Amino acid sequence: MFGDADGAGVWSRCLDAAIDAFNSGSLGIAAAVVDREGRIVSLGRNRMDEVPGDPLAIGGSSVSHAETNAIHGLGRRSLTDYELTLYTTVEPCPMCIGAIGMSRIRRVVVASRDPHAGSLDLLGTSAYLRSKGIAAEEPGGAIERVFFGIHYLSIRRLPHIAPSHRVFAAFRTRYGGLMDEIDERLGNEPLPELRLDHETIARLFVR
Repeated sequence: MFGDADGAGVWSRCLDAAIDAFNSGSLGIAAAVVDREGRIVSLGRNRMDEVPGDPLAIGGSSVSHAETNAIHGLGRRSLTDYELTLYTTVEPCPMCIGAIGMSRIRRVVVASRDPHAGSLDLLGTSAYLRSKGIAAEEPGGAIERVFFGIHYLSIRRLPHIAPSHRVFAAFRTRYGGLMDEIDERLGNEPLPELRLDHETIARLFVR
């Protein structure tokens, strides 16, 4: 799906994890940590709306984000390896930016922005985080479209988030056209019953 884009193999693994998260009732967000050779050493996904089951994962709470799960999966390595890169499908929130800073990860690759809760700016405005020298990159293109789309539909299907909620106004500052395109493609398909797979993602998000 991502062709020969840099890190396409990592993004493909993240896509499968994000699909799993969405279909399990959580937000469709995933993150992977890779070593200096580009090998995935930890893979995490959002588990906020799931009963904890995996002893190596954080589930069922407000801290059960993809990035925190990926970092938690590193174990002691998160305290010793300075040559790790974290790939995440959605811009990290303030908590996850803090968790990245407290680890030894020094490079973050972000598939899609989150104009509502995303906090990449803290890498430059927080003196503590600025001292870490964490580099942030954004691939854009199909990677951005696909992972924003999954995130958008994850939020849209939440029963307590009304269409007038400020999160959508924030999303529109960057993704208004894409949101309209996704809404048109989705049509009257009921979101609570939507299950994602590669075919559905191509239909809804890929040009």
